Amino acid sequence: MVKQIYNDYDNIGATLEANGTYTFDAKALGNPLGSTLNFGDQNVEALAKQLLEKYKGRNLTARRLFDEHHVNNKWCATHYAQTLRELVNRGQLRANFTDNVTHRVSVTITEQCQLEFI
Repeated sequence: MVKQIYNDYDNIGATLEANGTYTFDAKALGNPLGSTLNFGDQNVEALAKQLLEKYKGRNLTARRLFDEHHVNNKWCATHYAQTLRELVNRGQLRANFTDNVTHRVSVTITEQCQLEFI
């Protein structure tokens, strides 16, 4: 939950330092260049690499993956959703919903989203 809150407010001066602690610099408000770690493309790539290495060939729900993997790292559910959607776009992951609902996105962090790592 704390990771998600910091992610939601990351653009207002809260930054994630290299050692995994968050800091706040009021002078960096609204300055995206003031962030020492931007949760952008590089982090999607880093998380994607970790997930592909750990889960290659496995089938599990998106919720189970998140619950297993997020405990000892800096990413929140939003980062996992973004990364998993990117892996679907690249063809490295298949996602299937089991709730018979038409979804607007390819992956949600739920028990109804089944993942198959290719």
